Amino acid sequence: MGLPTLAFLLSLGAPSSTSAQNLSPSIRGTVNSPEGSTINGAKVVLTNQTTEAIFRTRTNCKGSYEFRQLPAGTYSLSVQSPGFQTFTVYGIDLAPDSDYTRQIDMLRGSMTRAILVPASIPEGTQVVRLLPPTKP
Repeated sequence: MGLPTLAFLLSLGAPSSTSAQNLSPSIRGTVNSPEGSTINGAKVVLTNQTTEAIFRTRTNCKGSYEFRQLPAGTYSLSVQSPGFQTFTVYGIDLAPDSDYTRQIDMLRGSMTRAILVPASIPEGTQVVRLLPPTKP
């Protein structure tokens, strides 16, 4: 086997930089009204529950939000939009190679809706608790 052939065969097994796996977690989703239309401009706040690092964004014209290249950890996600109840989900565990997608269906009104996602509850199960509105 000649040197050029050997070099070619070795290059087949080497991972390219474009195909390398992204090990940074991300959180993404959409925010919808009760009627099913998307909500543009909703405030989305992501908080690392251990470090208290805060990440902020707003939904785009398609109601989508996304947080990329996050440190692994446990997060809470909160969404606010005028005329709708504040929505919060706690206990989102992100491993270095994981992604989390969440469609959020907002409810009209002024109460706060919180969803707890503790590690001890099976995947797909949600605990919902309505909280009274906070005073300004």
